[in-house]
Amino acid sequence: MSRTWADYEQRFAGVDKNLADALSKIVEQVRESMDIMQKYVTEFDDKLARTVGLLNGGIDELGEFAGTMSTSVVELRESLERATALA
Repeated sequence: MSRTWADYEQRFAGVDKNLADALSKIVEQVRESMDIMQKYVTEFDDKLARTVGLLNGGIDELGEFAGTMSTSVVELRESLERATALA
């Protein structure tokens, strides 16, 4: 009986070691995957921030252009009204 028990103990000791090795590999792979994901998210965030910055500059310029056009249209309308009134 003690021989059988010793055989089981030796067999399960090997299973425990194999399980520990497998879990260590899984944990290491998860860490590597998280590092890759963090790098990807950081790069994506940086590029998105640059894109928003570029768009913001363009939007400001469009706003200024729209304001200038609005002023020009008002001035043109006033000029036309004065010219019509004189004619």
